[in-house]
Amino acid sequence: MINSDMVVYLVGPITPKSDVKNHALEYISNIREFMVYQAALMKIGVGVINPALDFFPLVYSEVSFDESIVKNNSIKLLKKSDAILLLPNWYYSVGSFEEFKIAMHLGLKIFVSIDEIKSAIKFGG
Repeated sequence: MINSDMVVYLVGPITPKSDVKNHALEYISNIREFMVYQAALMKIGVGVINPALDFFPLVYSEVSFDESIVKNNSIKLLKKSDAILLLPNWYYSVGSFEEFKIAMHLGLKIFVSIDEIKSAIKFGG
């Protein structure tokens, strides 16, 4: 049963894929999109796992680790979720597609919009 106590994992592109010379701008834009969705879900009382934030320890850590450790952590959190929300253009990301396949395998509820989540909470489906 879907309720406002559920935890939703955000699925979408993080790593820049365009031909833009400054990938930092695209990366920041991608992170911002995750943050906008996280805030909207938090506003309606839904718990959110935002894997885009998993990369921040790379900036602050004194211990050396790589992207595979970050991705493994994200997958562990995905497995603890009740549902996923597919962000726009998620299907262009190899990592997002892998997360989608894992969610399907686990039988998680899959949403494509916040309105769909609101409706599921309201009608219990």
